[in-house]
Amino acid sequence: MLGAPDTLRLSANEKLLTVGLRTSPAQMAVVDTRTFEVDIVNLIRMRAPIGGHQCTSPSGRYSFASFEGGTKPGVAVIDHRAGNQVVQTLDYPGRPHGVDHALP
Repeated sequence: MLGAPDTLRLSANEKLLTVGLRTSPAQMAVVDTRTFEVDIVNLIRMRAPIGGHQCTSPSGRYSFASFEGGTKPGVAVIDHRAGNQVVQTLDYPGRPHGVDHALP
């Protein structure tokens, strides 16, 4: 069962839809728009609600999802080419709520 969706992002090639879920533990859904298969990604191992906002890179390779609560809030980096695995988490003090992608 999916948690309540908070934000949606479609990759530039429209093959991938990421959905920030307001769940505990923090999760994000990854939808293959060709097959409609859904993969639930656990952002962190400890219980903490997700901030709900995520951003997918223009290439569709990475998503960045914020999570808050618990003792170490931050941003999870998800590599979609590596099977939607969290490849890094970045600490962010306070209550991170959103992430966005901007060109330099």
